[in-house]
Amino acid sequence: MDYLGELNQQTLDALTELNGFEEDCSPNPAPTLRVSNKLHKQSQNPHNKSTYLVKLEGPLDNVRTVASVAGLASLPTIVSGEGNDGMAQFCRLDYTNVAKLEAWAAINCPVLHLTKIRISIEPKSNPLPVLGVEPTFPQHRSQSATTINAPVIYPVWYFFYGTLADPELLIRLFGSPVHSALPTLVPALIRDGSIKIWGDKYKALVDRPGGMVKGRACQVISQDQEEALRIYEGENYEVVSTSIVLNSEGNDGECVNGHTFRFVGPPEQLSVEN
Repeated sequence: MDYLGELNQQTLDALTELNGFEEDCSPNPAPTLRVSNKLHKQSQNPHNKSTYLVKLEGPLDNVRTVASVAGLASLPTIVSGEGNDGMAQFCRLDYTNVAKLEAWAAINCPVLHLTKIRISIEPKSNPLPVLGVEPTFPQHRSQSATTINAPVIYPVWYFFYGTLADPELLIRLFGSPVHSALPTLVPALIRDGSIKIWGDKYKALVDRPGGMVKGRACQVISQDQEEALRIYEGENYEVVSTSIVLNSEGNDGECVNGHTFRFVGPPEQLSVEN
């Protein structure tokens, strides 16, 4: 079945509804996916067992087109969520299928940047990075990293230092009924990080060994809630493990293992917090 030939017409139909893609995204006649060599080289990538949420946008704005491009036998799962740009839809894909989409986009729509958010990793070979520790040097990980990166058992503590520290925002992201009780946020702090400002607007946590950041902590009770948080933070933030000190104005509170969001966007776009 020449699904790519059919996909070209689907893409052209989709492009008529888009602004800004028409001139640059016209697919080449009968394009051929050349991804085997690329995928072979990526087979050693530590993220190659990851699962991603990929935003449905541009010529890949529906799961049927995504399934055709990636050669999927069934339609991928759709996940809706709220980000800084409002509500959006994503589909859940593994690393190999994300690579197929990127290869197709490189041929047919070079200006399209796939928005993808890594939501899970294979826990034994690729544990979560640890705040304040350079992830490319496993020998530099703290001795507590193994404990911090134990398999997730819900509820799991999350530390928030910016807009996510608003309980009303959390209840909206989690899709809880309006009459539900607001998520419980408690004063907390984490170490080995500091706060900078991204885009003159958003707080961004970065590594700083010996540093300390104050904020709020909340228990996340399900994978769906975790995915809602990751969609909201977007691809410029990654989830990292950290130790969280709860209910403390100093260092005498209860210490728990948890997660937080570290900035991984362009460092040149960061400025020092006022």
